[in-house]
Amino acid sequence: MPSVPTFLRKAMLYLRGPEIYANLTGGPKYECNLIETIGNLSFNLLRAIARIAYCAWPFTAYYLYHKTGRCTDFSVFIFYFQIYSISILTRLFGRLLDKDYATLVDLLVSVYENPNDDKAKDRVLRTYDIELLVPLYKKVAPSEGLYYPDLPAKWSWFSPVSWISYVAIHAFGRRMIFPGSTLLLNQLVHKTLVDNRYKLINEDNARRIPVRSADGFTIDAIYIKNDGPKTVFVCDGNAGFYEGALWRNFQLHGNSIIAWNAPGFGASTGKPHSNVEMFNAADAVMKYAMTELNIPPKDIVIYGWSIGGLTASWLAANYDVHAVLLDATFDSILPLAHKTMPEFAADIVTYAIGSYFHMPVAEMVARYKGRVAIFRRVYDEIIVTSNDGTDQGRLKSNRANFLLETFLKKRYPFVKWTPEDVEYLHRVLAQPSLDSNLVGGPPFSMLTQERCATVAGEARKTMIRRLIHAYFFDVTLGHNAALPYHLCVVPEQYNAPN
Repeated sequence: MPSVPTFLRKAMLYLRGPEIYANLTGGPKYECNLIETIGNLSFNLLRAIARIAYCAWPFTAYYLYHKTGRCTDFSVFIFYFQIYSISILTRLFGRLLDKDYATLVDLLVSVYENPNDDKAKDRVLRTYDIELLVPLYKKVAPSEGLYYPDLPAKWSWFSPVSWISYVAIHAFGRRMIFPGSTLLLNQLVHKTLVDNRYKLINEDNARRIPVRSADGFTIDAIYIKNDGPKTVFVCDGNAGFYEGALWRNFQLHGNSIIAWNAPGFGASTGKPHSNVEMFNAADAVMKYAMTELNIPPKDIVIYGWSIGGLTASWLAANYDVHAVLLDATFDSILPLAHKTMPEFAADIVTYAIGSYFHMPVAEMVARYKGRVAIFRRVYDEIIVTSNDGTDQGRLKSNRANFLLETFLKKRYPFVKWTPEDVEYLHRVLAQPSLDSNLVGGPPFSMLTQERCATVAGEARKTMIRRLIHAYFFDVTLGHNAALPYHLCVVPEQYNAPN
């Protein structure tokens, strides 16, 4: 006869427990029964309606105010509660008939009764792919003394711009910056994510390692161990998921892989309401890699694609890793935000970005003193600010150019950069065949601080070209393609002079 706490815990798991997506044991593909399917669909539909109503709360409040006869008739709430109760009870009845769910409940009870037993958590994660609504996460000690970039804009209770920015960011701004955290996109790609995650676990022997961030979010991550000497720590884009495996070519080179989904992406919980949630999520996974997987920072290569350059550069500013690879990444999101939004809202955009999503990628990566490589996509259509529709316009306005400019100025201040130097730098970067302009010049051993401060004329131009060649690489692809196999390495040429 089970004890009362265990019985109640089982009852709550059947009632409010996570949904099973797949059985990972290699047996028949998991399919829940018809009754549970109906319950899941109705429950998820109601949850989606509730989230949409929350996002559009001014319209929801106006509608309910009139629908309830100015708060005198609450039948609409009673109706919603009835539908919700029927959905929950239907799902409960279906789960009681499901043998797999009975097995899952027993495994989860063991986790609850032994919260510090990581083996019990691993048994669940290796048996079923489920919603991460239960404490299966690994605990890591909170980090101290980390660098966080200052926000250029501060909140003011008496500023109309502050209030407008707050509403704009929470109503649609966050969703525009991180569409991967939206309910709609997650629902559209849900089946693909589940199928790909199943393949990663069963075919690539990926180990699922959900961790708890400082904000209390469960961050879904995977670890694929290979025989190579390096581990690539992947930071995906604003609509990228680790299940998409854009990191595959790094794995084919023999590197181990750590990849994770940002808050609200895929199975990760929470939402990225500001940069801090993104930084804390990345830090939790990094700390787990260092403390639990025993991977020293010097064996980690950080790869940041697109907006993943935000967390990649922040990690580089805080940890002495082997190298940082920034692919299709911008210097700051503000110019791209101004390009997207109408001109009359320019001040609001500046304030909103500065208050919530200030992304000084160039400044953060400049704090890192190790190997850096910046990959520019020649046919990038996302991180460009030119609207003239020409390849030349896109190439000149690619924000990777400005990322390189700021990085070189910060890392090599003794060059004493002049406006003429910066103009020449961008003139070189605007040429379609970049590599042909990067030949010749003195070896790096001659680029000493004394020489850089005094060099002039053609020799100075040669020095600038050599610095470009050390850090900047053109890729003849669009924004969303995977980095080619031959570039998914860490060659010694990334090790430019300090």
